[in-house]
Amino acid sequence: MERTLFKTGDTYYCNKTYKQPSIYTYHIWANDISGNHNITSDYTFEVINQPPYIPSNSYPEDDATDVSIYADLSWVGGDLDPVTYDVYFGTSSFPPQVVSNQSSSIYNPGTLEYFTTYYWQRVAWGNHGAYSEGPIWNFTTEEEYDINLFYRPQKDWVHNSRGDIVEIKKRYQKYWKHNSFRVSSNLDYKLGFLCRRQDYK
Repeated sequence: MERTLFKTGDTYYCNKTYKQPSIYTYHIWANDISGNHNITSDYTFEVINQPPYIPSNSYPEDDATDVSIYADLSWVGGDLDPVTYDVYFGTSSFPPQVVSNQSSSIYNPGTLEYFTTYYWQRVAWGNHGAYSEGPIWNFTTEEEYDINLFYRPQKDWVHNSRGDIVEIKKRYQKYWKHNSFRVSSNLDYKLGFLCRRQDYK
């Protein structure tokens, strides 16, 4: 048993780290320089297990909007002991449990629906049965944009002599899906590598 004994005034202290919650018994054996000794009766105390840290610093943040449909859910947790997590996720304000006893602090929900509000919660479990519940958070995914709305007739677009407007649309649709960003008013920047935008009403 690893412990440290020290004295402050007439008071003695014995420090020890207890790895298991339990009821412990101790007594005190006193000796003097003449060889006399005495022993106390037994005393008991209980060491209880503290619950793991409440999951925090979550992504997406609570009430976040415009979240990518390809987003993973992540958080920060931990404890002095090993921790596992239960994850609750869905479109209900009281989401169902979708995974249990996972050690990772990242959950991949798969491809989400556009412009949909999701709810999620994490429950952290210590290896002695104590647990901490995180709050139920929500976020809303990005809107779906019809790529065709951002194209004018072929006379309004030039593909730098490398293809016609059909090829431009195919390439941009593939790039947009792969990189998961939404089309915005900054269209010149996002389409600049494919084509040149002409002013349109």
